Amino acid sequence: MLSLTLEADLEGVTALQPTDTEENPYYYTFRVSCTSCHETHPNWVSFNRFETHEIPGSRGEANFVWKCRLCTKTHSASILNAPKAYEAQEKRHSQKIIEMDCRGLEFIEFKPDGDWEAKAAESTTTFSGIDLLEGEWYDYDEKKGEEVSIKELTWKFQPLNPRPFLQARVGTEVLIRLKWGQTEYKGKLESIDSYMNVLLRDTEEFIDGKPTGSLGLVLIRCNNILWMGSADSVEMTDLGKPKSANALCLISRLLPAYTLVTPPSSLDILHLHPPSLETQNSVRVRVLLFHSKMRDTPSKFIEILDPKDTSRMSDSDVRLEDVLADHEAISSRPRSSTQSSTKPSDKSMRRDSASPTPRWKRLSNILVQPRRNS
Repeated sequence: MLSLTLEADLEGVTALQPTDTEENPYYYTFRVSCTSCHETHPNWVSFNRFETHEIPGSRGEANFVWKCRLCTKTHSASILNAPKAYEAQEKRHSQKIIEMDCRGLEFIEFKPDGDWEAKAAESTTTFSGIDLLEGEWYDYDEKKGEEVSIKELTWKFQPLNPRPFLQARVGTEVLIRLKWGQTEYKGKLESIDSYMNVLLRDTEEFIDGKPTGSLGLVLIRCNNILWMGSADSVEMTDLGKPKSANALCLISRLLPAYTLVTPPSSLDILHLHPPSLETQNSVRVRVLLFHSKMRDTPSKFIEILDPKDTSRMSDSDVRLEDVLADHEAISSRPRSSTQSSTKPSDKSMRRDSASPTPRWKRLSNILVQPRRNS
């Protein structure tokens, strides 16, 4: 999500904004870049906030739909609300003009092509048909008897804080597109943590618009999300044969035969249980329950990496296969007959100093550590 901001020197005028009505829409003109391949479109693109176009692969619509020539991916953008007027102030600073929901693309340059309007700061005079293409504008306020001007225009794009947008949609259905392939997830937004990692409930997976199964409760790391938007009135369509999915950022997809459950009171121990549900098509639904502390952990520890991928593993990362192996080894140890089933004795809790801490234990300790600023 991006906002177009303006900083300008206004003399004698205020409430500067584009002339943008349904009868006379303003066409916003940008240079656009693809966030997948970082290719910049050679030409300017223009669109208005009243006209919509269908997005391929769904019944959703957007003000601007664009297919990148280099990577052939289709992206979209929509203007979220009416333009805001730029008000004159003693100490000028940038102000938002419009806010946009950009999916797979970003705008890198704005051209104020079209008519703008403003009001006199100290009279009832109104000015229309203002041309800002030259970067400055001069006129005369006859009622006040003074010259007015607009100059030193600076246009910038600022990323919007998506938290208010997402928090307002908790409990509603959202659609998430990952950064690779044509993989999308549709589900009810359960929560979003302080690191913008997203928790979905009743999640459905789509590849090339074709449903591939239900995943239940899943967690998606924020840095793997290409875009996210409301799923209201959006129906996925079958675009062809499904492709094989890459190693996903969803923890539940990486658990072939287990459900990973954290205890409700602490993160000292990780318990593994069989799948909670198995359908007639042998599609296993894996549910991941979270302790509240886990939602404030560094995002790199929330994702369990693909066991076959060692390129992104660090000394503090833990492989999923190690978690399973260590847990099974510890669970298979015979329990002492004198050991209480509810509270282990001090003797049983002692560990030989030469015995390394199991990886599953190390993972639980890492998860509760606060983020350290680098």
